[in-house]
Amino acid sequence: MKDIIHDVKRSLPKRIDGFEHIKTYNAGIPYALVTLECLTRRITDLNLFFESILRLTELNVNKPEDISFILGVPDNILNEAIADMVSADLIGLPGGRLSLTRKGKETLANGKRILTEKRYLSDIAVDLITGRICDASLLKRGKADKRNDVILDHVIKADNDFFNAHFRDISRIFREQQKNNSVFGKDSVISELYKIVNTKVRTVEYLQNKIDLYKSSTIKDQLFEFESDHNEEYKKALYSQLKLQGSSVRLQILTEWNQLPRALKNNGMRDDADPMMLSERDELIGKLTGSADVESDEITEAFRKHRYSVYDKEYLSFFRYYHKLKCRYVIICSTIPHTFFTNNTCELIYDMASKFTVYIVYKNVKNVERFFKKKNDNIILVPAEFVERDCICIDSTVLFYPEHHIIGAFDSNIVYTRNECFFDEKDIEEASQRLFELYELPKPDKGRKEKKRRKKQSKPDTPGKADT
Repeated sequence: MKDIIHDVKRSLPKRIDGFEHIKTYNAGIPYALVTLECLTRRITDLNLFFESILRLTELNVNKPEDISFILGVPDNILNEAIADMVSADLIGLPGGRLSLTRKGKETLANGKRILTEKRYLSDIAVDLITGRICDASLLKRGKADKRNDVILDHVIKADNDFFNAHFRDISRIFREQQKNNSVFGKDSVISELYKIVNTKVRTVEYLQNKIDLYKSSTIKDQLFEFESDHNEEYKKALYSQLKLQGSSVRLQILTEWNQLPRALKNNGMRDDADPMMLSERDELIGKLTGSADVESDEITEAFRKHRYSVYDKEYLSFFRYYHKLKCRYVIICSTIPHTFFTNNTCELIYDMASKFTVYIVYKNVKNVERFFKKKNDNIILVPAEFVERDCICIDSTVLFYPEHHIIGAFDSNIVYTRNECFFDEKDIEEASQRLFELYELPKPDKGRKEKKRRKKQSKPDTPGKADT
């Protein structure tokens, strides 16, 4: 239990005076991964041989044979050098006589040679909400689940005009990449960005973030807070998109209400929270946030009281530390499975199924099976026409009863969940026995034996062996 309490403490949303945290959304921030076709300039010291040719040309010694004689070099070596200098636009060769170009004059004046090269910068990422540009290799956050997470719509258009307006940022990243990719550090910066020629967006990825939803304890007001949000730019974009009819963000956050069964819609209007359980929850939150030692008996005792969960997905801490639990099964009942099952939750369920049986009882709706395509004999799916109530029952450990409520927002409704938590083993045992009977679930050991028996019966007889 100590590890679970540690995980709950780490997962606690920040506290805001006058507001109660009611829901956490997984969110995705759009980033464009871009390849830039650029021209770069490499500045090097002018070598003595080239400088001598330029000096003589400046003094009107412009016949190759005269320069070869003065410098004492063979004609073939001089001709190779002249060809390189013509290619670099340092000299011209009209009528077989050398002449300085403008670039040649500038090079001779400052003693530096400037080489212009075409280069492709592929490690460029753009935050399509804020417009911040960074080295893509420095993005450390995981990818969001586009099917289930709240995905913000693009605000920025990553095109040539955008990157030319942010030329200085691209130039800075190019210099940093030269430093990081060389053992010589800052001395390795030998090229500078000269011009952005073309832009190609290779792909758009959505990086993980979290949105915490709070409701005011005194007035009808809501507050959204991102886990990571510089200058609250994500929050501003979220509010703007929530107000926009038909936006994908509005559909993702507000349409959950439409998926609620009629009975839950009627009951969800009431927020008749038990004052005692609210008090126990708030007391536990205070102890967790105010103490560095979460392993104290005082905190363990407060954690195991009959209370509301400290945040809406507290059960995930039990899922993550399944290997610390001494139990035989987990029973999950869901009246609105589309909102409960996400890729992250299902990955944890598969992890738990490596140790014990997981029963999933859900209202018989389409597409739930897509979350459980991988075959696992310890995951038992039970579609039902009627699911009495949502619950998560972890054998001899904890029982969660999610209660669905709504708040009005943006001319619609937002559904949130408050979980009632039981830790008394007698309460958990009574609830689990009732669930086994109500949904006719096979007991864990009996279920395994029955599967093995059916599997054995389905095997064909081995050829060449006589019956005994």
